[in-house]
Amino acid sequence: MTESNIDDDSVMGNTDNATAAGNDLKNQSSGLSENRKEDELLASSIRKKLPQQSSSLECSCIFKIPHILRRGNENVFVPNLVSIGPYHRGHEDLQAMEEIKQWYLHCLLERRGNQEASMMSFVKGIRSMEKYCRDCYGEKVNLSSDDFVEIMVVDGCFIIELFRKYITADTAGKCATKVFPERDDPVFNTSWMIATLLYDLLLLENQIPWRVLDCLFKLTRENDETEETSLSQLTLNYFEFYTLGRYPKKIEETGSKHLLDFIRRCLLGGRKEDSNNIHPNSVWAPIPCVTELLQAGVKFRRTDDSMLNITFENGVMKIPPI
Repeated sequence: MTESNIDDDSVMGNTDNATAAGNDLKNQSSGLSENRKEDELLASSIRKKLPQQSSSLECSCIFKIPHILRRGNENVFVPNLVSIGPYHRGHEDLQAMEEIKQWYLHCLLERRGNQEASMMSFVKGIRSMEKYCRDCYGEKVNLSSDDFVEIMVVDGCFIIELFRKYITADTAGKCATKVFPERDDPVFNTSWMIATLLYDLLLLENQIPWRVLDCLFKLTRENDETEETSLSQLTLNYFEFYTLGRYPKKIEETGSKHLLDFIRRCLLGGRKEDSNNIHPNSVWAPIPCVTELLQAGVKFRRTDDSMLNITFENGVMKIPPI
């Protein structure tokens, strides 16, 4: 091979290497470009999934019990007789009560007269607060607007009608309402139903917003109900067993989130917390039994305060009766 041929081969080899290198750069550039497009698409997709408004968790007050707490205790957290709200809607074991809820709503409308206008006012009232009601639930409620509003109306009217019917001679004067159960009312003709409903209506997963109850109560106010008759009075009357008949002197409805929260607030009553005596690193020691306290010279005095408002001062423990 001549020197000229060797030089030509070298030139061709260098050219091929340069071409290959150029192709590699193009491929790398093309790959980088494609990766950039994919990254841009992913970034855009993530942005679209982000909420456009602040989270509604601030309003959430009705949650499902976490699995770790349910484990081995499932029956403690689910209703036995009636489903209230969306969480347990459609459960087969609770379907019999759905007919009774519908019957209670029918009785309420029949008693009021103009059924069509009354029902329209219920639907309009609840529809106007639908977003707030949905935000009250810790989990997204996958129901249409009509289905959700229907649940709030039917369940809310059932609860209020139940409370109005639950009247004894001792409490009739307090509540000043005369809505009595029908002779064939299965709730009041079945001895175990009232006790079971008491339990079901205080389950966290079985709640509707207090604002729904308040709205429907005002829309269904009876002619013989005085202005003093309030939703809180009817509620305390029904849950007297749990409150031990101890009504707070001043009942605040405005801050209540649902029935369970209202009863909790009533039990707490006027309980005061001294923030000066609360230390973040303090250790809670068990309280000695009454016998040991008496032996140590502690005196006990009965008070009429909140059942949780227990105080100890100058050797005297003030405690409400249970």
